[in-house]
This record gives sequence, C-alpha cells and structure tokens, in this order.
Amino acid sequence: MSAKAIREYDAKLLVAHFLGRAPQFGKACPARPEFKAPEVKVAQISWDPQSNTITPDSSLPSWVFSEKLVVKPDQLIKRRGKAGLLGLNKTWPEAKAWIQERAGKPVNVEGVVGTLNTFIVEPFAPHPSDT
Repeated sequence: MSAKAIREYDAKLLVAHFLGRAPQFGKACPARPEFKAPEVKVAQISWDPQSNTITPDSSLPSWVFSEKLVVKPDQLIKRRGKAGLLGLNKTWPEAKAWIQERAGKPVNVEGVVGTLNTFIVEPFAPHPSDT
C-alpha cells in the first residue's frame, strides 16, 4: 500500500467530506437520520513571498475573528510543539502577528532548514496535556 504525505488542512477537509458518506458499522451501530456532520472549522493562511503578505482577512471565515485559536505551520513538520511552532489560545490579531513573525523566515527543525509559508488556524479546544 502506498502513502503520500498531505497537509493537515487537506486531511481535515477529506475526513469531513467522507465521514458522512462512510458505510455503516453494521446493524449494531446504525446512523440516525437526523445526524449532520459538524461544520469544518479550519482555515489555511498562505504567505506570498512576492508581496510579503499573508491571506487577507476578507478571505477568512467569520469564526476566525470571534473564537480563540490554535495556529501552526502546515508543511508536513513533525513535532511542531517541541520546535516551538504552535500558537495556542490566541485571538485573530495575536494569531496573525504570530504568523507574520514566522512567515518567510528561515526555521531549523531537527536539522532541516526551510521557510514557513503555509499555516493552519482552527478553534482552540483546551484539554489536559497528558491526553
């Protein structure tokens, strides 16, 4: 079986799309007819190297401006937390500043150096760190 790495943003959209279309687990676990999959709350923020700008606010979903957020690079980087590449419990202005501080700048993660140009923003869901 082959596998191809994809961005977290794309993976979340794929799961959301196919979850409601997946076959049932059998008669022991039928889906209720009133079940509706929740809205996917994930936004992709891109940095444009030519203009040195990120995705404009007008292109973002409205929930970004009213909820606490998690922000992180979406470039197939493992152990982003250990590399200090997670912004937690941020408002949109704080998340935007976090992105602008890192976008287009060289970053060294486990000996690999590159620039960050794609980020993902989603609602912050507090939980214990040991789960």
